[in-house]
Amino acid sequence: MLSSIVTAALSQEPDIIITGQIPASDDLASEIQGANADVLIVQMDPPSATDIFLPLLGSFPNLVVMAINSGCTGGFVHRLRPCSLRVPEISAGVLQTILRAQPGSDGQVLL
Repeated sequence: MLSSIVTAALSQEPDIIITGQIPASDDLASEIQGANADVLIVQMDPPSATDIFLPLLGSFPNLVVMAINSGCTGGFVHRLRPCSLRVPEISAGVLQTILRAQPGSDGQVLL
């Protein structure tokens, strides 16, 4: 069902090429490399399970993984996003703000 929904939604776009469909049992890394894919769309529950995609994202840093829930009503986009921000002033307040702004941070700091 997901395949037909995605194909119908994207096939009309001139700048998007659907390079193929693969069974869940296939080697994703080989298929991504062979198709030179930029995006992988999968259906899974829960779609927020990032750990599953970390090896793929490590091998293909520019890959975007769109994980859609089994009801095709929502999902998550997984990607590597290195980010560098200039910090013009270092103070206790600035450091605390930066550390608190990190999603999933438990406040542990290595010096």
